[in-house]
Amino acid sequence: MNIAFIGCNSSKNYSGGRIHAWFMAEALANNNHDITYFTNNVPVFYEAFDMFPAHKKINLQVNTYFNFIGNNQIYDFIILIPHLQSMKSFIFDRYC
Repeated sequence: MNIAFIGCNSSKNYSGGRIHAWFMAEALANNNHDITYFTNNVPVFYEAFDMFPAHKKINLQVNTYFNFIGNNQIYDFIILIPHLQSMKSFIFDRYC
């Protein structure tokens, strides 16, 4: 399956929910799924997962403004990673 994860990541902080989403991405990649992870910052915990067997298979797409124009992929499944810091906007948020 071709699976996309979409979520904000702070450049300084993280939460259990973001780590949980990353664990899911690692596990799915390890089971031969194609994973694309769209985010605004490289997760602060990204390098801690270098030892995972499928870590390099995850296609990490980083753009501060979630401007991923030109991605013409069709995904079988899309996972949105919510956070509770803001009730106004998923993308434009002071936390991210």
